[in-house]
Amino acid sequence: QSTRAASQAAVCNSIPFEQVLNLLHLPRTIRQHPLFEAMVTFHLKG
Repeated sequence: QSTRAASQAAVCNSIPFEQVLNLLHLPRTIRQHPLFEAMVTFHLKG
């Protein structure tokens, strides 16, 4: 039950990835994918 509640709460706070990129004013280029860059940065800091 608690896992289901946590999952549903997380979904309620979700926003489309494109909207995140727009809010952060990240440039869109063909040479680099913003999701990949975010994952690499997260991994290095974690």
